[in-house]
Amino acid sequence: MAKPALLPLSEACVLLVGQYNDSERRRVKRWIEQGVIQAVRDGAKFYIPRAEINRLAGGVNGQEMDARATCASE
Repeated sequence: MAKPALLPLSEACVLLVGQYNDSERRRVKRWIEQGVIQAVRDGAKFYIPRAEINRLAGGVNGQEMDARATCASE
């Protein structure tokens, strides 16, 4: 079975930061709003392309992502 091209926010959180809870959900949504992560919005739901997860998973941890988000917002 093929892997889905778009992942729901909950699965993306697990792959990007290792867990899914309210704090991590808000963190990933903040990265989306700041343009650090590309996402597709369907109403109130966000989906992250698998290619975006692969791009970000190349050795980037949560602290580095937060630093990117800070730089992007300045």
